[in-house]
Amino acid sequence: MRTPVFVFFSLFLFWNGDEIRAQTAHEKPYGSKWEASTDLLWLFGKNQYPASLFVRRNYEKRALRMRLGMYGSRYKDLTGQSLNNPLYITKLSPYLAVGYEWQFPKEKSRVVPYLALDIPFSLQYDMSRNDVFTSGTVPYIINRLYDVKITTGISGIAGLKYYISKNWSVSAETNLNLRLIFSDSYGTSNGSSKQTALNYRRLDGELVPLQVINATYHF
Repeated sequence: MRTPVFVFFSLFLFWNGDEIRAQTAHEKPYGSKWEASTDLLWLFGKNQYPASLFVRRNYEKRALRMRLGMYGSRYKDLTGQSLNNPLYITKLSPYLAVGYEWQFPKEKSRVVPYLALDIPFSLQYDMSRNDVFTSGTVPYIINRLYDVKITTGISGIAGLKYYISKNWSVSAETNLNLRLIFSDSYGTSNGSSKQTALNYRRLDGELVPLQVINATYHF
């Protein structure tokens, strides 16, 4: 699936080649107020974000930015399980980040470096349901394990944008992330509290050399 999408994107850029070549070096490529982007790293299985839409509102060498994403799935896992003891897994992960950006364009250059600060918020909800069938008076026992993780913090970003044409650009970002993580896990059996598996609060940080590659359309 990834290869056809990548080929389609390449053909699309080739089809718009006349517009790309028509833009001469003395033209000022930047200046649009609104941009909408999507992350290309999922094509290579290297995405740091869930499926997301990135929007930027440009001002004079400044910008407001927002990324909104979502991941969700529900499936049956029979790994290590019998047919009479299935494991159902539900995952839901919304993501939101808002931030402010400083841009450093140069005259006659298609390349625009920028720095930004983002405040991200993500919720990761995982629920595992294990149905244990019995021959007793209770036909089956429903065991559930819930994992809920909330992450927020601040991200320092260094990015580089290249204008392919007046309306299209690609950009890459490096992130230094400082994160505050709240995590709770607990289980139930037939609706009754069963156990508390794990509860913790953690502050950590990480440097991500390639956080995102944005394909962007400028309005």
